[in-house]
Amino acid sequence: MRCTSLQPNFRRLPLKSFRVIFVVPPAFDIWKALLIARGWDADVLHKRLLEVKESLLFALTTSCDLILNDDLAQATDDFLMAVYRHAAIRMPNQVAIKQHVGEFLQAIERFHP
Repeated sequence: MRCTSLQPNFRRLPLKSFRVIFVVPPAFDIWKALLIARGWDADVLHKRLLEVKESLLFALTTSCDLILNDDLAQATDDFLMAVYRHAAIRMPNQVAIKQHVGEFLQAIERFHP
């Protein structure tokens, strides 16, 4: 399954170039607890799960920078590096974070197929 519905939105922006940066939650259980704490009903929660699934699939199938939000100071440093680095310089830990995103997607499937 390829996620392409987000791509046209980026292309319509009046920019010469852009970077896509995804900040990834540290764990599905933490993220799920935050959503449930907001008191959303089942329909809103289902919609949010679908949106996240689509966004994460997009993140895995495009060249974007992934930032794991498990430590605020490190995530802030990684974000600033992603924004200000030269395009030829690769972000660190991208393979490990992509694996984390894959596991996150599997957890979404187990929670709500």
